[in-house]
Amino acid sequence: MTRIKAVVYAPNALGEGLGKTANDLVIYRGGERFEIVAVVDPSCAGRDAGEVVGVGKREIPVVSSLDEALSYKPKAFIIGAATVGGYIPPGWKQDIIKALELGLDVYNGLHHFLTEDPEAVEA
Repeated sequence: MTRIKAVVYAPNALGEGLGKTANDLVIYRGGERFEIVAVVDPSCAGRDAGEVVGVGKREIPVVSSLDEALSYKPKAFIIGAATVGGYIPPGWKQDIIKALELGLDVYNGLHHFLTEDPEAVEA
C-alpha cells in the first residue's frame, strides 16, 4: 500500500498533551497509512518533530505555517491537536479552508464537524 503524504497541523501543541494525535503520528512515523512530511507548529518551527516529541530524529521538519508545509507536497492535512471543547479555533479555520480549497484530504477528529460548517462545505 502506498502511504499518503500528509502534513500534521498542531499549532502550539507538538510535544504537549493537547498534541497527542500529532505526537503519535510522529512517534509511529504515520503508521501504515500516512507518510508525515511536515508538522505545522510555529512554537517549535525549525526543529525535527521527533526531537520535539522526545523520540529522537525522525527527519520530519516542523514548520511555522501551512504555506511552508505545502512545499513538501502533501495530499492530506491531519488536525493533530485537541482543543478544549473540541472546537476549531478561528485562527485554524483559514488554514483548514485553504487545505480544502487546494484539494487536500482533511482528517479531523475534533467535535466540530466540517461537514456541518458552511465555509468548509463550500470549499
